Amino acid sequence: SNLEKNLKSKGTKVIHIITMYFVNEDLEQISGVDVEIGYESTSQGSGVVKGKSSIRTGNTILTIPIVPVSETIIVKMNDVSREGYTYRDEKNYRDANDCPAFSDECPTFELTAQSIIRINARKN
Repeated sequence: SNLEKNLKSKGTKVIHIITMYFVNEDLEQISGVDVEIGYESTSQGSGVVKGKSSIRTGNTILTIPIVPVSETIIVKMNDVSREGYTYRDEKNYRDANDCPAFSDECPTFELTAQSIIRINARKN
């Protein structure tokens, strides 16, 4: 899966939108993947966003509640599953320190208004 983080600005506030794309080891899109992302922010506290990958595109879109543009949100993968598949976090996007996102080594990442983050994850 690829995960893209985009922003929608609302003046002094921002909405973080995470799009996750799920693929098998042949890079074919997978539908029906259940996803749960946890987040923590100063203004919104802790919360959970859930989604399921679509039949047509193999992706899911998750929206984090609106926060001040200066705020950093910590995001983690609570769950990703589909019957018959195994989540392989070692296939995820690797950051500048060569650490795969949502893995045991790097279980969280930060969302800020200044950065766009792309995460790759694969199921097979």
